[in-house]
Amino acid sequence: MQNSLINSDVLPTRANSPFSGDADIEYGKRGIRVIGKPDGDDLFYLCELPNGWMKQATDHSMWSNLIDSNGRVVATIFYKAAFYDRAAFINFEDAGDVA
Repeated sequence: MQNSLINSDVLPTRANSPFSGDADIEYGKRGIRVIGKPDGDDLFYLCELPNGWMKQATDHSMWSNLIDSNGRVVATIFYKAAFYDRAAFINFEDAGDVA
């Protein structure tokens, strides 16, 4: 499932450390445009990343990185796709002072 997340236009709706709650405000601080939500899926927002940004797989199937145009890790993304225990959240690495 990591590949489907990496190759999609979605990011989690929930933010964890160091920010808790809805991630859309934090996305805006970083220049990530929230477009909407996929039908019937409250775990994710449809998003447009800034030019040069990308999601990158890690060695763990449930963790991915959000990379900026300078190759820096901006956030780590958790996604567990098990039908009985689906979960997703994002952990930002900075205060969002850059966009």
